[in-house]
Amino acid sequence: DTLSLHDALPISAGAASPTRPIMADEIAAAIPAEGIAIGMLLKIFSGRIKGNGKDKEDREKFIKLVKENSVFSQEDKLLRPRAS
Repeated sequence: DTLSLHDALPISAGAASPTRPIMADEIAAAIPAEGIAIGMLLKIFSGRIKGNGKDKEDREKFIKLVKENSVFSQEDKLLRPRAS
């Protein structure tokens, strides 16, 4: 395996590690009561979601967690927190 430039760069203090798995509580915390567009939610976690080749599983896990922790409104196309 060869390292990409991204792999070789140091992660600045306070930055989330791109290899740390996304947890359900993080997704739930990122979805405000007034709702959020899926594109905005993807941007929040963009550095930690891979979606090609062997990393496709990461994206599928993310989508599964989003579905488990939110409700999608067809009316305004926003995700809202799932009632507990």
